[in-house]
Order: sequence, then structure tokens, then C-alpha cells
Amino acid sequence: MLAVRQAEFRKIHDITTLLDLVCDAGVEVPSAEQLDALTPFAVEFRYRALPLGTSPAERDKMLTLAPAVCEWARARILPEGSE
Repeated sequence: MLAVRQAEFRKIHDITTLLDLVCDAGVEVPSAEQLDALTPFAVEFRYRALPLGTSPAERDKMLTLAPAVCEWARARILPEGSE
């Protein structure tokens, strides 16, 4: 979303900062307060590792939330039928 809006950003894994940048670019992100909870998992989930002290229920919630936000972004970035 940031690249499409031609917003400047650096490569980071801090979801909170990215959400703030997207908001500043004029994009309203659904469930932003829930997405903020993904920050501690930004790197760990990429490699399917579960941080110590994290319950499987939290992991399941995050594994559902992450693909949902990806689908939301795809629907706004890619023209219909281009996948």
C-alpha cells in the first residue's frame, strides 16, 4: 500500500510503524488495532517459529489475521483478474 501511494518508507518489521505510515498516506486499514498485535511476530511467523511464552491460540489468531490483511491489500492494489 505504501509503494502504491508512493510514500517513503524504510524496510522494517514494526507493524505499528507501518500502520502509522499507511494511515498517513490516507489509507484506512480495517482491524488496525488487531494488526498491531502482529509486531512481535513479524519475523518469527515468517519462519513458522513460535516465540516462547506465546500460546497456540494467539498463534492461530495471528495466522488467520495475516492472510486476511494480505488479501485486503491485494484487492486494493491489483486489478481484478490479474493474479
